[in-house]
Amino acid sequence: MASKNPAKRILAALGALDAADGPISRLEAARQLREAAEELETAQVEAARKAGATWHEIGACYGLTKQGAQQRFRAVRDKAKAEAAAAAAAAAKNATPQPLRPRACLTASRSTRLPRLATGSQPVSGGERFVSGRNRVLPGQPEVRDGH
Repeated sequence: MASKNPAKRILAALGALDAADGPISRLEAARQLREAAEELETAQVEAARKAGATWHEIGACYGLTKQGAQQRFRAVRDKAKAEAAAAAAAAAKNATPQPLRPRACLTASRSTRLPRLATGSQPVSGGERFVSGRNRVLPGQPEVRDGH
């Protein structure tokens, strides 16, 4: 079974490559070396991001743009996003719900301060619409008249 530490896996793959006697066994050792090196590289990119390195800085190490580095290490970005989402979900689950506060309502005493239509004398409220030069009260909305 392979070691979890990528550096140890690299050393083991180098040893296997050195000891290999045939082309297929050397190819297998080379594959193991490449996989361990990629794992080490990914872990170092993740550590650099957690330490505050920017994608621009990481890309500069590879001769890539910021976008090129993000695309090359998409798995690292996806893992970081998944971890952040899981942490946010856990925080939301443990958060104490805040009580809901009622919203303020428009009262009849405030309705007289609403702007007036140019063609009529009735104030305009959220329940009325300008239709063919006249105000129309929508169903379920109180009718607002002058002087009320």
